[in-house]
Amino acid sequence: MTTPDSDYVTDQLTPLVRGWCEKVNLAIEHKRTRFGDVAQQCMAFYAGLTGFMYEKDFQKKFVGGNFSPKFKITLNKAFEIVALYLPVIYNRNPIREVRPPDPFRFGPELFGQGEEAEMVYQQAAAEQQQRQAMLRAGCDVLERYLRYTPEEQPNGGLLQASENAVIEALVKGRGVLWQEPFTMPGSTTILTGSFYDTVDRLLIDPDSESPNFGEAHWIAKICIEPHWKAERARGLPYGSLRNKGNLESAEAQGARRGNPRGAAERGKGTTFDLVRYYKIWSIGGIGARLTGTKLQMQEAFEEVVGDYAYIEVAPGVPYPLNLHPSQLAEATDEEVREAFSWPIPYWKDQRWPCSLLDFYRQPNCSWPISPLRPGLGELVALNIIMSHLTHHVYQNSRTLVAVLKSAQKDVEAALKSGEDMSVFGIPEILKDIDHLIKFVQGPPVNYDVWRIVEHLFNLFDKRVGLSDLLYGMNPGAASRTAPDAETKREALSVRPDYLASKVEAWQTDTARNEKLCAYFSGVSGESLRPLLGDVGAWVFDQAFANAEEEVVLREMSCSIRQGSARKPNRQRDAENLKEVYQPFSIQLGQYAQVTGDTGPLNELNRKLGEAMEIDMTGLEMGPLVPPEQEESPPDPAQEARAEKIRQDIEAEQVRNQQKLVLSEAEQAQKLTHTQQQHAADLLGKLAMLDIEAQRQQTRNRNKK
Repeated sequence: MTTPDSDYVTDQLTPLVRGWCEKVNLAIEHKRTRFGDVAQQCMAFYAGLTGFMYEKDFQKKFVGGNFSPKFKITLNKAFEIVALYLPVIYNRNPIREVRPPDPFRFGPELFGQGEEAEMVYQQAAAEQQQRQAMLRAGCDVLERYLRYTPEEQPNGGLLQASENAVIEALVKGRGVLWQEPFTMPGSTTILTGSFYDTVDRLLIDPDSESPNFGEAHWIAKICIEPHWKAERARGLPYGSLRNKGNLESAEAQGARRGNPRGAAERGKGTTFDLVRYYKIWSIGGIGARLTGTKLQMQEAFEEVVGDYAYIEVAPGVPYPLNLHPSQLAEATDEEVREAFSWPIPYWKDQRWPCSLLDFYRQPNCSWPISPLRPGLGELVALNIIMSHLTHHVYQNSRTLVAVLKSAQKDVEAALKSGEDMSVFGIPEILKDIDHLIKFVQGPPVNYDVWRIVEHLFNLFDKRVGLSDLLYGMNPGAASRTAPDAETKREALSVRPDYLASKVEAWQTDTARNEKLCAYFSGVSGESLRPLLGDVGAWVFDQAFANAEEEVVLREMSCSIRQGSARKPNRQRDAENLKEVYQPFSIQLGQYAQVTGDTGPLNELNRKLGEAMEIDMTGLEMGPLVPPEQEESPPDPAQEARAEKIRQDIEAEQVRNQQKLVLSEAEQAQKLTHTQQQHAADLLGKLAMLDIEAQRQQTRNRNKK
């Protein structure tokens, strides 16, 4: 229902909406020329139908000319890139970490001398210690939350969303994850996650030379959904967007086909149930300038909304979707500010509401280069040449026979009979059968063609990094020396390591955005009580949810553990652990004997089992607690052994004292490594006996 006031507001907002729609159209065209056309071609090579290259539309757009060989071969090298690199650079969800900054270290001398200065120093140190303890606790609970959400978010979790984005980045050049809050059906608990959406729906300010925050003044997301869903989410009157769509869902198509009046309804446009609209995040204001909007409304928007504005517009709808004119006519300044503010103020940390994965940036452009793009020329040529070569080989494999017409019937019957031996007569006027029958063979393939094909394959593989070593093959002669093998290994890892570093930086940005999303969307400790417990939930509220913005933004640094997203090299890890296992296990075993703490030894065994892919469940050792024993007098044999060891040590010390009178050169020659080791062993045995005696005394006291 409209009112005169809402009609007036609609008239004033129409230029604003129309201006944004035209900006979006320019961004779509800019993206198409700089990125979209090549991305579409690369995706066709990855997931297109066999023979897509030979369709007229594709040839007209990307190749030119018109050709249609009998065998339409498409070499799916794009799939090989994804199949080889994806498992290496993103194999599992990374381990997220949250760390506070190192505290400032100071001493009492900073405050001068005297008792008063000492008191000030102690107070300052205590305050910093308390603040640092709360900050560390907040980082700990936030870290547990950020490690929990990747598995909890729907649709396969962060692993599936990230895999989709990495595949798109390897093929098209860019992958996108959007950070948003969500609630499970039937629940009121707010959680946050990173969700995949195709880069095809991302738009960037065409005036920018980089997608970075500040260089691009706005970004947008293309959304397509049923009109009723868009109305419900924004509190718009039901049916207000019903006739604003120009797309038809499969549900609507099915209903139309089952409706006798479906064709007529479609002609009226009433079956178009999907509405296309744009979500726009701007750091340059709401965009009322230069649109024809009246100066009074421009100034009002500038004053109330400010630079960081969020607006939703749809073609054909004369007002922003995030505030209906009837609501705007009666809204207060605070309501208007809230309606046109970013849902999550990522701008406070100079971030967009999404994280972008680009492997190769294009200088002075907001759109990247696809890893497949440098080899597209060779790939197209290979497909065309291989299709024609296959057709040529097929033609030459056919059996073509030329025969005199007078003998055709007899010769044809003999050739088609399929018998091992077939006899047929020839006209008497012919003295040579070669004058009767001739097998026709087409011209052979020039050897230079195969050299060209091989060269094109090599060029393409070098462009995109498909080394033979990635396939487990060793090109040329096998490595005969360790330096040669090491050189090949290092050269092989250069590109995967680079791509993996880009993925890790992208996942770090993703974790930082999720931190902001959790803070500003109202995630509370109460909803995380099953995860954190009562104390942890209280700490989450005190140290994170209710903390100052600057503390969360600047002092809780999110990152991921290096290498935690990559495919683990279990063979290398197992070999390294085997090298250090024996000395570590001895030391940790001795530590466990003295303290009773077997935790470090269990962790060492767990790591070894994980590297060797052996399940160590049930093999963990509990604390080493000796059984209680009845109080008994000291063991004479044990005391005798201890006394003997002491006497041996004293005798050894006497001998060493006697050796001091010798010259340093003679002493160095006579004091052998065996003697030193013997003395060390005696000291160790004595120490263990002392420890055992102390334990016996402790048990005796506990018994009493």
